[in-house]
Amino acid sequence: MDFDYGAPTELLSGDIYRPLDQSVPNQIWSSGNTISAFVEGLLGLSANIFEKKITFSPSIPPNWNYLRIKNLRVGQGKISFQMKGEKNALMFNYKFYNLEGYNFSLLPRIPAYEKQLFVEEKLQPESVSIKINNKEFSHHLKVKISKYLFPVVAGTTAYGAFSQQPIIENFELKDRRFRLTLWGKRQVEVHLYTDCNLQTSEGIICRNGEVTTLSLRCNDTWERKIITLAIIQ
Repeated sequence: MDFDYGAPTELLSGDIYRPLDQSVPNQIWSSGNTISAFVEGLLGLSANIFEKKITFSPSIPPNWNYLRIKNLRVGQGKISFQMKGEKNALMFNYKFYNLEGYNFSLLPRIPAYEKQLFVEEKLQPESVSIKINNKEFSHHLKVKISKYLFPVVAGTTAYGAFSQQPIIENFELKDRRFRLTLWGKRQVEVHLYTDCNLQTSEGIICRNGEVTTLSLRCNDTWERKIITLAIIQ
């Protein structure tokens, strides 16, 4: 957060970039929502201590180079996780402590047309399921990706200024089409990290190296748009 470091505020304005006057920092539910969105959303962690199941469905952006997480608690055990990004590949390293007998499943949710999952250089199906058979258990995986796409909103907003940046509501890959739902006003731009050329249902596409810019014209007030993006073969 840009306001109280380490203490997410309770309420933020949707129009002006600052906490609302009635907002109080360091509320347990605002901190908890930030953490749960990261752990359950970005990392895709789901654990059931009664059935002894651990599932990871990470949605990590393909342009990230490094991510490290330590001491995720599951029952009496814990998990440490590290991701390293290489060209067209993500390396996942998991370490499990005191989780013997659990079943671990990995199903990456990376927005890419083509994904190949490798365990010790052996090609696997789209998901992997492994039995944790030691009190200290390590597992290494590699996901090769191609024809990927990930949207990012660029730019910053000064404290107290009215927000002009587009808001990404949803992004998904369905039926071999990327669908981007956003809110914007006036002229907006969204950066698209991709390794391929794209065709858009609306707006203008401009490619510069690994970054493609999508430019859109919206109403002067906030307007919701649903954009379909297809890869040009």
